[in-house]
Amino acid sequence: TGDIAEQKKLLNELEELSGQVYKTNPARGKMYYRIVYNNKAGIFKDGKQYDSARFYYSALYQNTLSDHNLEMSAISAAGLADVYYETGNFDSALYYCRIGSKNALEARRLDFYRRNHLRFAKIYFRQGSIDSALQYAYLGLSEFKTYSDTSRSLSEVLLLLSRLHEKKKRFDSAYYYLAAYYEQDNQDVKQQRINDVHNISMQEVLNQ
Repeated sequence: TGDIAEQKKLLNELEELSGQVYKTNPARGKMYYRIVYNNKAGIFKDGKQYDSARFYYSALYQNTLSDHNLEMSAISAAGLADVYYETGNFDSALYYCRIGSKNALEARRLDFYRRNHLRFAKIYFRQGSIDSALQYAYLGLSEFKTYSDTSRSLSEVLLLLSRLHEKKKRFDSAYYYLAAYYEQDNQDVKQQRINDVHNISMQEVLNQ
């Protein structure tokens, strides 16, 4: 909780600084504002404060329309899709997920585009559209196995595939993907531990 409070305090200071920069360099000031709003939205989303997260993602999305910044539009649309998904508004989640995918593709941010396959699969699953969910889950699985930027997404999609096959009463497939999920999840935990040790070691070097 303390860390989150510190992050919010820092972001408020950065937002104030962005206003000062905007007076002399509007383009750079606008960029700073967008970074601050995206980070604020993410903190509120992670803290399940969805109304506040939606406010900042919406403000960011509307701001990107003024200069057709496709990359930031894709990021904010994906954030809105997540917020609407978590609050049970699946039609709005699909709407922003489609926008996010389109803009990510046009901006050549294929990492964002790939992660939206999982978003589509999760939304369709919650809507009960199992076949559509399977289609996107398999599409995501194929790409997540190839690209290193989506290892956590790979764990998520394996677990989702297990649940989808369970819904279809394909229990052998459900077991197969559940076992694959646990194997991948263990790898992710090990990698996170390695990263944590590396970060601690680097901090010790910096402190010397």
